[in-house]
Amino acid sequence: MREELDRARLSLVERKTVDRAKGLLMEQKALSEEAAYKLLRKLAMDQNKRIGEVAARDRHLRQGAETLTVVLSVSEGPHRRWQPA
Repeated sequence: MREELDRARLSLVERKTVDRAKGLLMEQKALSEEAAYKLLRKLAMDQNKRIGEVAARDRHLRQGAETLTVVLSVSEGPHRRWQPA
């Protein structure tokens, strides 16, 4: 019974993560919900991972990039640009 509850919780967390990642893709790439899901599904198949894993990694990478952009723009002012090495 306990294992079944844990699996259900994990499934719910993954579903929410996939929905958030779809929302980010829809917003940033102007995709429909279906197109965003297909993109996540393709990435998961290409990487031989579950869609929830790909969605979580993608979401964290996007949030990290957004945080870096905000930190750099605040600390360096609007006239300086960060250039990757």
